[in-house]
Amino acid sequence: MPPLMRRRGDLIEHKKVGYSRWSVYIGNGEIVEVDSDNNHEVIRRPRKFEVSVSWVNNEFDERVKPLKNDVIVQRALSQVGANWKDTHPLAIINNISEHFAKWCRYGTDVCNQSPHLSFHDNHASVGLGKVETGLLSLKLPNAYTTAQNNSNSTNFKVGAELIGGEAFGAVKWSAQAAADAGIDHGNGKHAINIGVDGPQAQVGPLECKSGIRADTGVNCNKDGLGFTLLGTGVQVGRKTKVSFLGSSIGFNL
Repeated sequence: MPPLMRRRGDLIEHKKVGYSRWSVYIGNGEIVEVDSDNNHEVIRRPRKFEVSVSWVNNEFDERVKPLKNDVIVQRALSQVGANWKDTHPLAIINNISEHFAKWCRYGTDVCNQSPHLSFHDNHASVGLGKVETGLLSLKLPNAYTTAQNNSNSTNFKVGAELIGGEAFGAVKWSAQAAADAGIDHGNGKHAINIGVDGPQAQVGPLECKSGIRADTGVNCNKDGLGFTLLGTGVQVGRKTKVSFLGSSIGFNL
């Protein structure tokens, strides 16, 4: 869910009528994005005033662990000057910026705006897309699987979302179910994760999640300092939350 402040490597969603444009924030007020007005060239530019509503949207963080912030920025800058359409000819023109932004942050260039069937090294998804009206959007049914095995974690997750929606970038909700199991052993987190997640909602920085989990471990990283024992625990920091048996309420700074 979106935090209150932008950080290097965050994805920014700019709401338009009928679609969204996506950018990668690289710090110092600059972004990298696909310029649909310039033959889909990847450009680097300062953020500027425009007639749209924009907010941070790292929506895939719940499904796929994002790359490190420096890596995300490096991936974005490595494509400046390239024509993204030439290397991704199947991308839908209005949604090509989302393909690029997701590729930078997650290593997978899936797009939730349009119907899709996507397979990558560690992620597979199928969905019917979104209905976009500018400030409001409705996410149609979708499903996914994710498997990761690297120096920091070994995790497997499978989930499905019946329907979801968002309004003004401040209110989000999802009727979903997901199950996962794995081990985190890096980036300041050491934990065993296993459980089932249910519907969740967010209003501004306040986030509520339902589920039944047995997560056990400790963490001390950029998200905060905390512990969890059989799904019950507390974390204080950029992501402050209290959890009980897998359900939680939190505040994202």
